[in-house]
Amino acid sequence: MNRFVLSLVCLAGAAHAEVPLTRAPSGHLTAPVRVGTGAPADFVIDTGAEGCAVYSWFAAERKLSTSGGETLTGQEGDADNALVRAPSMTIDGHRVGALDCAVLPDRPDSVRLAGIVGADLLGRFVVVFDTRRMALSLHGGAQHGQALVSPRARLVDVGVLPSGLLTAPVRLNSARGVAVLHTGARRSVFNTRFARAAGLGDGLPPLSTFDLAGRITPAIETPVADLPEFATLGLAERPAMALGLDRLAGLRLVIDYPRRRVWFDPG
Repeated sequence: MNRFVLSLVCLAGAAHAEVPLTRAPSGHLTAPVRVGTGAPADFVIDTGAEGCAVYSWFAAERKLSTSGGETLTGQEGDADNALVRAPSMTIDGHRVGALDCAVLPDRPDSVRLAGIVGADLLGRFVVVFDTRRMALSLHGGAQHGQALVSPRARLVDVGVLPSGLLTAPVRLNSARGVAVLHTGARRSVFNTRFARAAGLGDGLPPLSTFDLAGRITPAIETPVADLPEFATLGLAERPAMALGLDRLAGLRLVIDYPRRRVWFDPG
């Protein structure tokens, strides 16, 4: 099996518990996740990861049993990884049964992250990822995302990749492209097709403009690279980008996975 893992509320009368988002020293946003009956640990919440992953130290500390292997595609290309069985994962009071998670090498920066929560867990819920209030909440499938957004929220036309990851339409200058929603990425990345379609070279000058759900902002300097992930996702020949935390700052991202609907909400 080939799985894709990138490098890494009180509205409309609806009230729900939530958990804090914390910025790790690495710059990633994490939330507390309980694996099995152990103590909660900090996991990166990544809408751009197809499945869950744990770092090697965490798999060893929690004595997670090996359950096979798979190939992961990341920024450096493909790598063979072991899988371990998480007996359950609990986040914001929601418990999901056994999941097979990839084992990642421990981080060279020594930041003590436990792992990554991906779409295999998030995809069962309506997810509110709030970078303004630094809070995360998960809601059961009976809850409609529409009830969780403010009147200023913008509903976008969602695309679904073969991997199951979600995309949103974006515009760089006059060029249109697709953005993979990637809350696990600290910075966004454009592929070269997108940059060239927008009339840009390898860097983005300050006068460029970026349009996300009608929110037009200056196209701050952003890496341009044809990462292996774009090819894995079938986006190598299309103007595309990974939409990271730098461009999600100040927004509530409401993802209704069961209904394939996404809102960008300035609150």
